[in-house]
Amino acid sequence: APATAPRQVADSAPDPAAALALAERKQQVQAAVAALPPRQRATLVLAYFQGLSYPEVAEALGCSVGTGKTQMSRALHTLARTLPEPEAGPPTTGGC
Repeated sequence: APATAPRQVADSAPDPAAALALAERKQQVQAAVAALPPRQRATLVLAYFQGLSYPEVAEALGCSVGTGKTQMSRALHTLARTLPEPEAGPPTTGGC
């Protein structure tokens, strides 16, 4: 019988460097969210993490929808300024 080449088995374990980078990024985001002013943090948590609509956020916080949107905008602006840019990884699209 002819000899067959050993089959290559795909490694399903996550890349340790990628797992570490993800854990560090998660910690950075958590710290940045914790450092937000209380109203901005509450708005962000309710809208983004809990999935509430702006009217639901406004009702929960006792403010107008416009104020809720302003708080969310300020929170996102602060996070964008505070958090470092993520490390460049492999491209996620099939471009050239």
